[in-house]
Amino acid sequence: MENQKSPALHITKYHQISTETLTFPQSALPMTLNDAAGLGQYLTNAGTIVALHLRSPSNQLFVKQSVQQTVTGDFSISITPFLPFRRSTTPSTCLEDHFMMSIPFSGITRIVHALGLTVPASPAPCAEMSKPDRRVALLTWILSMAVSFAGRGAELSLAPQLPHTNLLVYRKSDGEIVPVKTKADWQRRRAEILERMQSIMGTVPGTEKRCALDVKAETEAEQGPYIRRYITYASEPGSRVPAWLLIPKAALQSNQKCPAVLALHPTDMEYGHRVVVEDLRAHYRAYARDLAERGFVVIAPAYPLMANYQPELKALGYQSGTMKAIWDNMRALDLLETLPFVKKGLFGAIGHSLGGHNAIFTAVLDPRLKVVVSSCGFDSFFDYMDGNITGWTSDRYMPKLRQFSSRLPQIPFDFYELIGALVPSPVFISAPLNDTNFKSHSVEAIVRAAGPIYRLYGVPQNLRLVQPDCGHDFPPEVREEAYQFLSDALR
Repeated sequence: MENQKSPALHITKYHQISTETLTFPQSALPMTLNDAAGLGQYLTNAGTIVALHLRSPSNQLFVKQSVQQTVTGDFSISITPFLPFRRSTTPSTCLEDHFMMSIPFSGITRIVHALGLTVPASPAPCAEMSKPDRRVALLTWILSMAVSFAGRGAELSLAPQLPHTNLLVYRKSDGEIVPVKTKADWQRRRAEILERMQSIMGTVPGTEKRCALDVKAETEAEQGPYIRRYITYASEPGSRVPAWLLIPKAALQSNQKCPAVLALHPTDMEYGHRVVVEDLRAHYRAYARDLAERGFVVIAPAYPLMANYQPELKALGYQSGTMKAIWDNMRALDLLETLPFVKKGLFGAIGHSLGGHNAIFTAVLDPRLKVVVSSCGFDSFFDYMDGNITGWTSDRYMPKLRQFSSRLPQIPFDFYELIGALVPSPVFISAPLNDTNFKSHSVEAIVRAAGPIYRLYGVPQNLRLVQPDCGHDFPPEVREEAYQFLSDALR
């Protein structure tokens, strides 16, 4: 994500997609579209990428205040003081009577047009037209853009996208987009986030897949203060998951109930989940082992289609490796709940890289995960590899994201929403300044966007971001801080 600045505007620009400002007087609209909500719904239904800033007839626009642009469709655009007027190459700038000062008005005050794809040709130069003709030409151009983009995203039958970066709006049952003011309002937005998330990942399996776990211990070894078991468990009929189960000896020698953590490994095609229990990689630390040494019961399942775990996703009915991993993780929590020495229903999740976003995905969908640690786990899809989301679209991730590779603004969800969806759970995020996989500044923007939801719940301290001066790593000092974060939440 890049930011363009001028004395007039501050526009968030996604992966080299240019933007321009389009302003016109309310009188340019025909009477049938004079109502702001009516025009907003019209353009929304048409699938346009025109973003609207709406005000009721009784409101005023105060140009000295920063205004967060409400977006209908694809882009989140932030507008700061709107004076002096930025002359653009758009012919509409020569229209008279722009609403550029603090005055009462009704209907629409301005439309910001985000130029992301090929759009219809601009209207003829204003100087060559009479005032009424200029207004008609401008309106025709705007509506032709709506028509030209109609039908995009038809592969998924979802309502038009709410702004990823503005979590303080939600959609009412009648389709009206209104501000989030209460926890109940947020839960409406959250439900839509989960729906859109599953439109890409696939639906969370139901009771038909929740078979007996049939846990089998393959090996067991003493590791100083804890026991390490290599186990498999049946996550569903026809699929067994390999996992490491680490149990502090103190838990086995007393009636003490221990906190438990789901430790999710980073990408490693050779060792898979072994990297979180042994020192096998310089940058992928054995955080499952560290936590067991600190008195946590830890389970570390393998990730699908990596190293020695190769389930047949299609035969099992999955449309993504991501959802298979989520389900395997949820069954790992079921397994933890069967252990007599584990605190029930109060679990944490920790992961680096692949494990970092795997932890987030699982925690959004399973309320038993009460605290999350994500190291180098994500940035916005718009910023990931400068907008090239190919890495997210393999079978072991989310193949349905491929249809959005060339139109990221229409992607059904992003990490802005997912971090917000974790509220009120404590979330610890490490985003190294020199991470070349996930951009630190993008993570910072995501945390900033989720902040208002944590404040709504009265727990702003539960969202913590650290930005160590290193690359794609989980350095010792950050791990120690993360372990304490888990301990504070679970003990």
